[in-house]
Amino acid sequence: MDGTIFSLRYEGEGISEGLEPLAFIEVTRGFAEFITSVTEGVHGDQTPTTLKIHRLSEGSLVLEILQRLGEVTIADMLAIGASVSTEMRLALELLKHLRGSGPKETSPGPGGVTVVNNQGNVAVFNNSTVNLVLKGDAGGSVARMLYPVTSGQASRVALAVNRETVACVEQDDAPYMVSVADEKTLLDSQSEIWLTVTKPVLEGTANWTFTDGRRSFAAPIKDPDFLESVEQGQFRFGNGDRLLVHLRATQTQRGDKLRTQYEITKVQRHEPRIRSEQMRLAGI
Repeated sequence: MDGTIFSLRYEGEGISEGLEPLAFIEVTRGFAEFITSVTEGVHGDQTPTTLKIHRLSEGSLVLEILQRLGEVTIADMLAIGASVSTEMRLALELLKHLRGSGPKETSPGPGGVTVVNNQGNVAVFNNSTVNLVLKGDAGGSVARMLYPVTSGQASRVALAVNRETVACVEQDDAPYMVSVADEKTLLDSQSEIWLTVTKPVLEGTANWTFTDGRRSFAAPIKDPDFLESVEQGQFRFGNGDRLLVHLRATQTQRGDKLRTQYEITKVQRHEPRIRSEQMRLAGI
């Protein structure tokens, strides 16, 4: 074995039909984030790590991810895998214990950290587990990988490491497996900027996709007058069209993770891209 195999097995009648592509992306992203955050907590982030989707099985949906760690012996890799397996189990147990909200009280001691939840129940966890959940925001990753359960497509999910079951989450517990890290706003700003449309949305309220010339990002448009004009067909859109907009950027920190979200509060101007047919007719 040249790596550690992490797998999620979703069980239930609904999951046999599979997942929609966007849901599958969220599940895979959450699972990969959970693997990475736990591994870095156990081993540090100095050794190169690669993750690859290893196998998908039919029936009860099984997602496998193979992790390879650079420059470690097989013995070290097995030891790290065992520690990661334990930390994953404890992280899920702590999330279950917290029942969807931050702790009422924590108190470190020689035997670990005593965690009192909002119902007054007490449990003791490793300091590393508490940091992973309360500062590293493991709950956000877990919430994404549990989407098939919380949405009702699966009745339970089993987490395994090297095909040995580590923990299970039932449908009753899944709604509580969410981020419990404190979130604070670091930045809330607005700017006027030209953006190039890479994916317009002509109906509904889904996010549009834009580029500012340096990066691509998705953002909702919150300008009701512009949205009404789009729905009435007053604008024709294609990739490469430009919009002059008021762009709001909000940066938050949850645990030790930074996140930036964007929204378009006002569309000032629409500038269609010159199409090749228009150029030909214009003699350009």
